[in-house]
Amino acid sequence: MPARLGEVNALREHFSLFLADMGLPPMEINDWQLALTEIFANAVTHGCQENAKTLISVSWESFEREISLSVIDPGNGPPKEVIREPRLPSETATHGRGLYIVHKLVDRFEHWQSSTGYCCKITRRHDDMNEAHSSEALMDKAMTELSTCYESLAAFYRLGEALVESETVVDFLKQAVADIQGVAPHNFCRIYLGEVIQSALLAELALSHVAFAVPADSLRIQFVMEQEEEYSWTETGRADDPNLDNFRSGIICPVIAAGRVCGALMLANHNAKMELNAAVRHTVRTFADLIGIAVMNASNAQIRDRENKALRELEIASEMQDKLLPLPSFTSGEGWSAFVRRRSAQEVSGDHVEICETRGGDIIFCMIDVMGKGVPAAFLAAMFRTALHISVTFQYSLVGLMMALNRTLCRELEDMTMFATCAIARVPKNLRKIEIVNAGHCPVLGCIGEGEHFSVEPSGPPLGLFKDSEYSAERFSLSGPARVLMVTDGLFEWARDGEIWGWKNFTEFLMPLQKESPETIWKLLRKEIDGAHVPANDDQTFLYWQKL
Repeated sequence: MPARLGEVNALREHFSLFLADMGLPPMEINDWQLALTEIFANAVTHGCQENAKTLISVSWESFEREISLSVIDPGNGPPKEVIREPRLPSETATHGRGLYIVHKLVDRFEHWQSSTGYCCKITRRHDDMNEAHSSEALMDKAMTELSTCYESLAAFYRLGEALVESETVVDFLKQAVADIQGVAPHNFCRIYLGEVIQSALLAELALSHVAFAVPADSLRIQFVMEQEEEYSWTETGRADDPNLDNFRSGIICPVIAAGRVCGALMLANHNAKMELNAAVRHTVRTFADLIGIAVMNASNAQIRDRENKALRELEIASEMQDKLLPLPSFTSGEGWSAFVRRRSAQEVSGDHVEICETRGGDIIFCMIDVMGKGVPAAFLAAMFRTALHISVTFQYSLVGLMMALNRTLCRELEDMTMFATCAIARVPKNLRKIEIVNAGHCPVLGCIGEGEHFSVEPSGPPLGLFKDSEYSAERFSLSGPARVLMVTDGLFEWARDGEIWGWKNFTEFLMPLQKESPETIWKLLRKEIDGAHVPANDDQTFLYWQKL
């Protein structure tokens, strides 16, 4: 294999399966894994000089009651005196412990040097090892594994069928728990699920007693999930976890789906020793993978259902807004016209434009921009519309109307910390003048005749903040044709090349377009915004009123 340290994990896994088949207990398997890691690391670092293009040969074998591990690299090997009598380096040294550790773990350390490379062979005797040299034992082992394979295939067939046909994930997990008993006998089975699973699903599974949350005090289960490596033990008290002390033997496998660890599968025996050969381990891993697929799919289905529900609710809210907060249909009268457009950042807008008529025939047109976006903002806009239509029936001055609207919103909102900016204008039936009040809104722009421009700045705070707020009106004579423009900040507070376009650029953009139709101005403005290739993050509303 290539001389890369990253290969050691896969190498350790293959070697561990071999050792487990030989019947070695977990602690002795851990010793061999450590020895393999140290020798392989020496071969990569010293024998191959960390050159991944060179190759290292690794092999292992068993004979009678001994296990041997051999590693060959193209280097010259360590100095002979280091091999003959390896010593533990000082506490401050960063290297040199590997050979000392290996010597302490094995019975024999042999090595050879030649012109083609260096070979290191270590051997250790295990009196409780399976008698692998016996042909009868080999045959029995082969027949046992073959039988296990047939049982596993049958279980996988049933489980695969259940994965497709089960109506719920609860049904599937119950089938999985029943089937795994046949191929990996045990008297305790528990499926643990982590935080990546939706809490509602986890509660449902726990209520059905098929899966449970990971115990907060089980360090071993959490370690298996964090490291994505299985863990097994064969002696009571050797699991280093009080949650597992009552079990003589068992195995814990990570439950993984789509590259994410979502839990762990634990099988254990209280009194008897579990048979944990390579076939059984492989079966448990496969069951864990199928469980992960089923559970993660169910969790994702809940997320999709919730998102679809939220999307449908937004669609319903959008339909309601179209009915409750439509763009004005009253857009023209004798001697005047209005052009209104709105583009929402979300399905539901917090901007609103209203054009209405008082009992005396005066024209009222206004624009509001509610703090925030989406459904809450739309509800506040609907509240404002209702208040406006009620208030215009009274004989308020324009300032009085704005103050009445503010008091209504303050009373309804109370401590909700929401508000709305508002610009409102009144034009009498004879169209001879216009008065405008601005409550925290961006400036209202106007032009009378060919060159008399005006801009109405806010005279008070937004609506809904302070019930005793005061406002003032600005009045202009309309001796000839006139144009008034109200917009929301979404039309100028957007980014281009990382900088906000801003009010100054907006007004400079409008100056050469004074003789263009409002529809042309709107289209050109949209083109300018869309050219920035940045998704709109605020509602954009445009009201262009003109005296003809």
